Amino acid sequence: MPKDTSPNLNTLHLRVEHAISRALANGSGFAVLVSHLDRLKDVHEALGRRAGAGLLRKVEDRWSATLQGRPTVWSLGGGEYALLIPGTNADVASHVATRLLCALERPFDIDGAAVQVSGSIGAAVYPEHGKDADTLLRHADIAASEAAQSPTGYAIYVPNEDRTSPERLALAADLRQAIEQDQLVLHYQPQVEASSGALTSVEALVRWDHPLRGLLSPDQFVPLAEQTRLIGPLSRFVLRAALEQSREWQLQGRYLPVAVNLSVHDLHDPELPDRIADLLSTYGVSPDRLCLEITESALLADPQRAREILGRLRALGVRTAIDDFGTGYSSLAYLKDLPLDELKIDRSFVKDMAKEAGARAIVRAVIDLAHDLGLRAIAEGVEDPATVELLASLGCDVAQGYYFSPPLTADHLLEWTRYDLSSQPNCQREAA
Repeated sequence: MPKDTSPNLNTLHLRVEHAISRALANGSGFAVLVSHLDRLKDVHEALGRRAGAGLLRKVEDRWSATLQGRPTVWSLGGGEYALLIPGTNADVASHVATRLLCALERPFDIDGAAVQVSGSIGAAVYPEHGKDADTLLRHADIAASEAAQSPTGYAIYVPNEDRTSPERLALAADLRQAIEQDQLVLHYQPQVEASSGALTSVEALVRWDHPLRGLLSPDQFVPLAEQTRLIGPLSRFVLRAALEQSREWQLQGRYLPVAVNLSVHDLHDPELPDRIADLLSTYGVSPDRLCLEITESALLADPQRAREILGRLRALGVRTAIDDFGTGYSSLAYLKDLPLDELKIDRSFVKDMAKEAGARAIVRAVIDLAHDLGLRAIAEGVEDPATVELLASLGCDVAQGYYFSPPLTADHLLEWTRYDLSSQPNCQREAA
């Protein structure tokens, strides 16, 4: 890939403007790709800055060979690169990004040492994502930030995920106020024993009762919270509200375990176990009545930190579960070493298992894996009786989904039960 003689942002800006002029003349499109390389600091510290510079040159050479020398790459410094891919749409940009990331999988030989690097790539496509150089480059940067959080390592700019848009900035300000003014509410989805249908626990799911937009589901604001550093206050609100509700149920003689979802940011917070211990003490809730659900990708983002935090939670007596299991590029080597109590089988497999042999085989394998590791298997996304019967026949421990009930307010949950939860064998009652 030919290297620009003035590899800086000003030159890149001019090249993007020239690409726009050409595209206007011939009616074609192009893509701007922005890449961030990881672990350069580790290379500098271990081998020195000379080795780091050599690594960057080898990355450029390998990418040049991968793309057969046609596009131009600009080094923006600090392991950041930009590429212009002519005649490109979003699908082609995704394909190019995948090829570039795959090219990083083989180690680089730096002064006799095998060095592994990874990266993330964001792309913006002309004219869909901007009709001037400033807008295209800004949107490519935004996509690159999204790519760093994506399991694929790449992302195409999506306008409604642009956290810098005026609408999203306003929504972020509203969310901060909502957390402070108790506009958030919890709904609870029943989790039942697959073989008998007896209620065993509930999962707490947050909703936002927005004064203008109405009731918003988590997927409409939780990603925003993660992007604007509001995920910490949001998680603390959910934990506090769930444990407060658990205490209310206890006062009514109903001892119902509750599960709460945590984000990758929560899992890497060293103060999390102490904060949870304080909340359990404040509300007088037994630790074994709290289960923390963490996605598989969050656990594998930093396995050593995850193991440390989960170990401290285990010492408290709090239960932990892997959520959405099967979608996060599992590493069984890590899984066997993590202190866990439950595996939650992702709904994408559960919903098709009654009609697809492949999905059924995956569910069976995950149930067997969970039991071999001494964990409970929970299937989410159950929507029909045939799936319930299959899960029970496969030995699945717990199931949840709209077949049993949608998420309910605390009052409606008690109406749904229509019986004293404390009398059920799977909702153990505290000693008097």
